[in-house]
Amino acid sequence: LKVGKVELDKMRAERRARMLSSNGTFYQGYHFVPVGDGTTFGLGDNQIGAEWLGHSVNSYTRFSLAVLGSTDGTPGLPAGKSYDGAFTLSQAFDAGRLGVERVGVYGYMGRTPTVFQTSGGAPIPGTGTGNKTFYRVGAVGDLFLGKLEFLPLFMHGSDDKDLAGGTQNPTWNNGLLELHYYVNPQLVFTERNEIIRMSRQADPATPKTLGNIDAFTFGYRWYPIMFSRAGLAMVGELSFTKTIGGVPLSGDGVGLPPLSASTPVRSTSVLLALDFDF
Repeated sequence: LKVGKVELDKMRAERRARMLSSNGTFYQGYHFVPVGDGTTFGLGDNQIGAEWLGHSVNSYTRFSLAVLGSTDGTPGLPAGKSYDGAFTLSQAFDAGRLGVERVGVYGYMGRTPTVFQTSGGAPIPGTGTGNKTFYRVGAVGDLFLGKLEFLPLFMHGSDDKDLAGGTQNPTWNNGLLELHYYVNPQLVFTERNEIIRMSRQADPATPKTLGNIDAFTFGYRWYPIMFSRAGLAMVGELSFTKTIGGVPLSGDGVGLPPLSASTPVRSTSVLLALDFDF
C-alpha cells in the first residue's frame, strides 16, 4: 500500500525509461491532450492518493488499484474536491527459450471541474464544480525474441466535450513500439516509434489531423563500469518529433509564430552524456 505522492504502477514506467534526450525522455501519449483542450493531466505524472499493489507468489500476475485526488499531483486543492481512479493488470508466461513474456492492460478515469467561484475575477482554488470526465485505457507488452526486446503500447483517450470546448467528445489513439537490442549485458541499442492520431475532434469543423504527433528516437547505452553498488553509462541519442498545428510537447512554445491547423512543427534533440547511478 502506497500513500502520498507516488508514481503509479505501470509496465511502461516513463520515469525509468532508458532514453534521456529532450524529446525522447518521455512518452508523448502519456501527456497528450487535443489542441485547445483544457484538461490538465499527464499519465506519466506522479499523483497524490493511495495505491494498493499485489502479485502472485512468482510475480507472474501483478495488479494495482488506486484512488487519487483530481489534481494531477499538485498538493492541496487547486481545482475541486473530486477523485480519480486507476488500475493495472498484467500476466507473464514462460515461453521456453525465448524467456518470460508479459502482457497487460491499464486504465485511468478522472474528473475535471468546469466552473469556479471567483474573487476579483480570479478562480478560487478548491471551489471547482461541474466536474466532467476523461479517461485513458490501453494495453502493453514486454516481449523477448532472443536478444531483441519488444515493448509495444497502445492507448485510447477521450475527454468530455465541455473540457475541450466543443460539441462532441474528442477521441484519439496512441501507438508506441520501443526496441532494445542487447549486444551483451553492457551494450544495448535502443529505438522508439510513437504516433498519436486524432480520431474525432471536439469541433467537427476542425481538421482531423490537428494535434497528430510522430516521434522517433534512436540511441545506445554502453556501461563501461558495472558494480553491484554503482554503474556508469555512456549515452547517445537522436530524437525527432513532428506535431501538426501544435507546439511539440517537449517545448514551451515561446517565440513561435501562430500555427495553422495544418502546420507541421518539427523538433530535434541530440544527447551525448554520462549517466551515473548508485
